[in-house]
Amino acid sequence: MPAPRVRDGAYALAGENPGGRGGYTGSVSIRREGEVYLLKWDIGGKQGQLGAGILEGRILSVGFADLTGRAFGAGSYRVGSEERLAGRWVCMGGSEPGFETLTWERAD
Repeated sequence: MPAPRVRDGAYALAGENPGGRGGYTGSVSIRREGEVYLLKWDIGGKQGQLGAGILEGRILSVGFADLTGRAFGAGSYRVGSEERLAGRWVCMGGSEPGFETLTWERAD
């Protein structure tokens, strides 16, 4: 079986906040530079985040920070195909994970 791949481009974002405190939508841009993946979230046009990750097998592990500098955390996404990633995330100090699905839309 070929190694999984994460496509560069724009992804539709659908997520659920920790503890069932509401859902959200937006977009995520992913770009690979060498062995590192750079991510940029736009969450409903109200919140932005930047992150960097590494792919190990089918798992993309990501550290992220809110553009305000007030929140940061980590996420782990399973690469289901080149066009879909599903994962969990947590902010530093959090006790429950949130959930996200990223679905590839187009090349940037």
